[in-house]
Amino acid sequence: MKYHVGQHYQEDTFRILDFYLLFPFLLKNVRMTKSSRSSFAELRLRKLSEPYQKIPDSRRLFRQLESVQSEAYRHLAAANVINLDSYKNGQIFLGDQEISIALTREIQSANEKESAAVKFILEQLAIIPLYGPDGLKARTGLMEFRYDPS
Repeated sequence: MKYHVGQHYQEDTFRILDFYLLFPFLLKNVRMTKSSRSSFAELRLRKLSEPYQKIPDSRRLFRQLESVQSEAYRHLAAANVINLDSYKNGQIFLGDQEISIALTREIQSANEKESAAVKFILEQLAIIPLYGPDGLKARTGLMEFRYDPS
């Protein structure tokens, strides 16, 4: 899977994308855009099995992950894997630090296991604007959107 080098994401967008990379079987709960419905069906993502017996409410799980994600982003920023100045401004942007070959292999291996979900997340979810009633926060139901800037 090709990463969007040079692409930057708002931290909340990145958190949502990260959540679905961790729990791809929950993609079936996202209110899809017209353009993403056919891709979702074509990739057979509805059939992803849930590897856990019982998972708590998605929104609650998302909130519980926030501190772990924030800590991970701080470490990535400190190591310059993501740009520190951008991170301080609520953006996730790749930094100058090269990612090790071993880590790159691990990422590629994990992405291959869920390649359809990764492809969908990077090509469909990542392009949805974050804010508004048709934004990523509203479509996923993971974050409040009613008081977002227009």
